[in-house]
Amino acid sequence: ADQVVLRQGTIDIDSVCYGFSPDLICQGDPAEDVPGGTSLARCPDGSNTGNNADDFVGDITPTPGEENDADCGGPGEPEDVTLCMLRENDADGVPVLNGTRVRVMGAQALVASGVFRAPGSGLDIAVWQETDGRSCCVVLFDFNYDTLAFPIAEGDVIGELVGTVGFFNGTTQIGNIEILTITGNDPLPEPIEVTSSELALNGELYESCLIEICGLSVLDTGDEWPPEGSNAHV
Repeated sequence: ADQVVLRQGTIDIDSVCYGFSPDLICQGDPAEDVPGGTSLARCPDGSNTGNNADDFVGDITPTPGEENDADCGGPGEPEDVTLCMLRENDADGVPVLNGTRVRVMGAQALVASGVFRAPGSGLDIAVWQETDGRSCCVVLFDFNYDTLAFPIAEGDVIGELVGTVGFFNGTTQIGNIEILTITGNDPLPEPIEVTSSELALNGELYESCLIEICGLSVLDTGDEWPPEGSNAHV
């Protein structure tokens, strides 16, 4: 979440804020928090209703220095995909569908909301789906999702999910969640048993999935990791 203000001297000419944070002072509601590689465009170009949520849309083909050409006619139908389709990466390890608005049917929550993030502070869970005998998993991450009003339990079956594919710190995720329906609750799948060597060699295959490693020894390196003042994804 952030805010950008254009000023002439001490006069605010224009501003946009996006995402959710109690520190933001927005014109109306904040605009959507679009994924990396996507811009926010005023739409229609040059208009201002005083509400960022109405005035700005995500634009994957920005036109810096020229008039905005973003489609203001609405988002249209999302692309129907499986989680395994979302796990397809390009040569740089970035999801091929990064920035795409998608619909997923029939995934299942591997962890309850409120485990990775404090209740009420947004959604951060892992979900999985089996397609043609292959298990694939991604993260659902959305600051604006109200987990107090719409909690998700471990094992919940997600009938329909609509959101936008993102990529953060090497993790494939779905954000800007528009639709998330729960149709039931089933037992979790058995964890995938792997060795630490297999995980080190092919960790991308198991990203965000439920795994089991047996017979580990914990090594004390004597060093703090990650270093104080920094963070990391494992």
